[in-house]
Amino acid sequence: MAYATTSIIATTTGGSDGSWSFGPSGSTRNMTSAISAETIVTLSVGSNTITVPTGATNAIIFPSSNTSSTTNTSYAGTLTLKGVAGDTGVVISSASPTLLPWDTAPSTFVLGATSTGTISIRFI
Repeated sequence: MAYATTSIIATTTGGSDGSWSFGPSGSTRNMTSAISAETIVTLSVGSNTITVPTGATNAIIFPSSNTSSTTNTSYAGTLTLKGVAGDTGVVISSASPTLLPWDTAPSTFVLGATSTGTISIRFI
């Protein structure tokens, strides 16, 4: 079993409410029984069901090659995260990674895609 740590860091300056920052203190999640698995997904237009490996507590979706260790192409479409194929879902970034932390992981989730392409999903 692997050991993993995820952190979220965010900082803004010059906003209407002044400066703001968060993390990594207070945003770090340590996982003593993590897994380490990468899935390369060849997306088709429409709903793409993603199987979550047993033991996963996080998924990081890497839609473009500048944030993935193994994907060589950038995804040019729109990605929608869904619980099941019939859901409306929520649009996620097609340029930056998306972290999905779970208390209890689903067995699957769905990525809606508006164009074909290849992305990487790292399960922890």
